[in-house]
Amino acid sequence: MNKGKVIVGSGMTDTYLIRDVESEFKNFFKELVGQKYDNNGMKLTKEEISQIPSLIRYNKEQFNPSDPDAWPGLAEKLDPDHPNDVLVILSPSNSLGYSP
Repeated sequence: MNKGKVIVGSGMTDTYLIRDVESEFKNFFKELVGQKYDNNGMKLTKEEISQIPSLIRYNKEQFNPSDPDAWPGLAEKLDPDHPNDVLVILSPSNSLGYSP
């Protein structure tokens, strides 16, 4: 995929939430996990990590593929009125990094 003059990559290693949801997210995190969320790092047990839900980013932009069934991640099953909107799901296993 990354051949020639094109490199495919986001260049981002971090995901940031908008400030409008920061307070609510931190309260919800503490309620679920049992400890305060800290952007600078946390010590979590496997049990605490298992309590962290996946975050879903709902992009209300119509994506019109010729074969929608070939594209997992579309909103069809969650929102039949907008079946081609794109969902981006950040699961803890894909969005948390381990640091010794």
